[in-house]
Amino acid sequence: MENKIYLIGSSHGAISEGRIRLKEIYDSIRPEVVCTEQSKPEATLFNQFSKEIFDKYASKFGEKAMKKFLYKFALVKQGFEYLFNSHYARTNGVRHCLIDRFDMKNFYVTESDFEDLDRILANKEDLERILKERKDIGFEESLKRWSKLKPLELTEEFDDYFSSKCEKSPKCREDHLAKAIRDIYGSGKRMAAVVGAEHTLDSKKTLTLYSKIKDLNPERIILFE
Repeated sequence: MENKIYLIGSSHGAISEGRIRLKEIYDSIRPEVVCTEQSKPEATLFNQFSKEIFDKYASKFGEKAMKKFLYKFALVKQGFEYLFNSHYARTNGVRHCLIDRFDMKNFYVTESDFEDLDRILANKEDLERILKERKDIGFEESLKRWSKLKPLELTEEFDDYFSSKCEKSPKCREDHLAKAIRDIYGSGKRMAAVVGAEHTLDSKKTLTLYSKIKDLNPERIILFE
């Protein structure tokens, strides 16, 4: 068995190109474990809310149309990384590990998203129009943002930026992600962990996921580079 970590930095909004590139990477590295930056409770809640919406509106829009619509809704709200990894794990017989910690704030956001969706579906007849407002940002836009952030790696400016993104110190969440990856690494499997690209940057203050596991020599891959 090959004890190897591929830390794959994603842009959560680059849905179309992201799925294509992730498939290319997996075809090359053949992971035995795939990991997603999401928690098990959040995934369970999202699937539960989706079922409730489906049951409520399948008769109005048709089962096939609702399944297609909810899949597209999940791509936007749950993330293409989760759906891709779930499908890859099922079709290739590998483990899919959800490595993030549960965040109650994310639960309330998800609950609010589905409450909004419920209200919209109750008053709309055209499913396709509902998701058109959310645009796929694409790799070009992702690369523009990345080209400004990546040069800040291992600087105090980056650490200040990374800390400021969270209301509290990001250390606890990054520690949780790092522990989950270390636990899987100990099983001797070749793993691919797909996370937001910022988590793959190094940090002087050891704030980021990468900085906490770099002793394991993970190979960093950025989807949109």
